[in-house]
Amino acid sequence: MKIYIDADACPVTGIIEDTAREFNLSCYIVSDHNHALGSNYCEVITVDAGFDAADLKIVNMIDNYDILITQDYGLATIALSKNVYVLNHFGKEYTHANIDILLDQRYLAAKIRNSKSKYRLKGPSKRLVADDDKFRSELIKLIERIQGEE
Repeated sequence: MKIYIDADACPVTGIIEDTAREFNLSCYIVSDHNHALGSNYCEVITVDAGFDAADLKIVNMIDNYDILITQDYGLATIALSKNVYVLNHFGKEYTHANIDILLDQRYLAAKIRNSKSKYRLKGPSKRLVADDDKFRSELIKLIERIQGEE
C-alpha cells in the first residue's frame, strides 16, 4: 500500500506526510511545476504543466489497494476502477456507490455556473482545525482497514 497525493490544491499534505511516516508507508506527492512543493518524507514528483498532466502521472503509478488523496472526481473515478481507495481533503471516501452522484452534482454545478441565470453557487467554507482532525482520523481508519484486509 502506497499513498498518492494529487497535490496541486491539497491543504492536508503535511497531515498525510506525518501519517505515512507513522505507518511507514511510501508516499508520493504529485504536482505540476507551477507548484513548488517539498517534503522531508514523501517523494515529490513534478510533471509539466499540461492539462491533467499530474492526474495522468498518478493514473499510471497507482495500483490495487493504494490510497489516493484528491478533490478531483474524474481522477477518483479512474482510481476506483483500478481498486484504489480514494479520500478527499475532508476525509470523505469516494466509492463506487457514491461517485456517480458526485459526478452528477459536479455537472449540474457547472451548468449553473455557465448559465446566464441569476443563481450563484457558494464557494467552499473556510477550513477549520476540526476539518484537519477529521481528515487525519479518516485516513488512519482507512489505512487500518486496508491493513486488516491484506
